[in-house]
Amino acid sequence: MSLSVTRPARYPSADRDQITGGIADPFEVAATGLEWRDKDVHFGIRRQGRLGAHAGFVHVPLSVGAVSLRAVGVGGVVVASETACGRLPSESGPASADRTPTVGR
Repeated sequence: MSLSVTRPARYPSADRDQITGGIADPFEVAATGLEWRDKDVHFGIRRQGRLGAHAGFVHVPLSVGAVSLRAVGVGGVVVASETACGRLPSESGPASADRTPTVGR
């Protein structure tokens, strides 16, 4: 299986639809009134050229005493259902996280 990690500038709905199969509410949260925050950084995981997973990260401002810091937190991960039983889910998080050390700078 050929996996590649990409870092697209944005995550358009067409990419999300490629992963979720176009399901309108793939996380089944619409009834709760939750609104998703836009992610600051995106990573896509492609298998044989097809987008199979996405990990979005958000910048989080922090302060420790008088020191201001900028951290990066996981904003969300979605994996195509047909790959959920394979290696892609277990590889998508670490593959994305490996590329985040410079994201907050």
